[in-house]
Amino acid sequence: MSYLKNKKVYLIVIVMILSAGALSAYKVYKSAQIVETITYKEEAAQIGDIKIEYTIDGIVELPFRYMDFENQGEIKEIYFKEGDTFNKGEAVAKQNDLDAAQTLEKARLAYEKAEINYKDTLSKIEASLQDLETKKLNYKQQIEMQKKNSYDLEQQIHKQENNIELMELTPDDYALIDIENAKRDLESLKLNLETQKNALVLAQRDLDLLRAEEDSSAALSSISLREAKITLENAEAKLEQTNMYAREDGRILTITKDVGQAVAAISSGAGSADQSFITYIATNEPYVIKLAIPEFDLVSVNVGQKAEVTVEGFSEKTLMGKVTHLSEIPKTDNNQVVTYAATVELDEKPEGLKNGMNAVVSIISKDVSNVVIVPNNTVYFENGKQYVQVKEGEGNIQKVTIITGFSDGTSAEVKEGLKGNETLISKVQVSTK
Repeated sequence: MSYLKNKKVYLIVIVMILSAGALSAYKVYKSAQIVETITYKEEAAQIGDIKIEYTIDGIVELPFRYMDFENQGEIKEIYFKEGDTFNKGEAVAKQNDLDAAQTLEKARLAYEKAEINYKDTLSKIEASLQDLETKKLNYKQQIEMQKKNSYDLEQQIHKQENNIELMELTPDDYALIDIENAKRDLESLKLNLETQKNALVLAQRDLDLLRAEEDSSAALSSISLREAKITLENAEAKLEQTNMYAREDGRILTITKDVGQAVAAISSGAGSADQSFITYIATNEPYVIKLAIPEFDLVSVNVGQKAEVTVEGFSEKTLMGKVTHLSEIPKTDNNQVVTYAATVELDEKPEGLKNGMNAVVSIISKDVSNVVIVPNNTVYFENGKQYVQVKEGEGNIQKVTIITGFSDGTSAEVKEGLKGNETLISKVQVSTK
């Protein structure tokens, strides 16, 4: 019984071994039937552009400006409405000018009065000019005469001094009384000379005073006239401040007040949309996109690079621009992320673009335009040379040597070998069955 039982077990084991062998043989057989197949597809060589770009989000910023009067007052006139454009120097609005006009009129009358007084003074000076000239001539003649008298006296003194010196050297030839009389005559001559000199000084002083009197009358009248002119110019400037002139070309966005309403004075250009009288867009300033470049992306951005901009919710059209500013000063947010402010200036000012719109900006690091382009997967290398498989019209495949240039990782520029209208063959996958 035990023998039969053991024999049964052996048979089961043998069957299992044979089954496993048969399965292995089947797998080997199937494996021998696998055929490697390669799938190809057609690609096109074409004329186009290749670029490497860095993409980042940005915000549209329009050149807002604000206009306000220089003084508080009531609005008298507004010459434009919202949406209108204006040119630099044009009057935009005007305040009530009653007080300023009255001040100007008073200043004008005061100036006219000062001008009349000045002309009257000149007329009087002109009328008395002959008399003044006569007086001047008399004084001048006196001065000349006194100068001559002084000279004569000096000569007499000199002669008398010589006589006295001779008398003293030869006292025996002269009586003592003669010598004393000669000395007294000398002292008298000296006294006359001193008197003559004093008279000369007085005559010169009187002449100078006469000139000063003549000059001072005209000078005082001229000063009064200049003072009146300054007052008039200040009054004109104050009246002019009631007019608000455009500092540049622009287009009005909002006007917050109407004629008859009071406005407060705000420093020119320092207002905001919610407090200024007029908000406008400066039409001579570019539209820009503001960016915040992470520090690890700075290598991709440089001033002068071209940029392509698409604005969400605005248009499918791509706007062109360039990087015009990259800050040297970093900004760090609450998460310690460091960024650098950058500005892209748009080449155009599309109508309908709004301040604060979100934009996607592609900054072009390098690009080529209007060149022959092929997909990278159509290019292969053999013996250090580059080739593509070109399908001809009859269906023949020709191996063509090419030279490539710039590539963005997906497509390559072909500098030599293709014209841009060829059909290429590329190997896209390897499959089994």
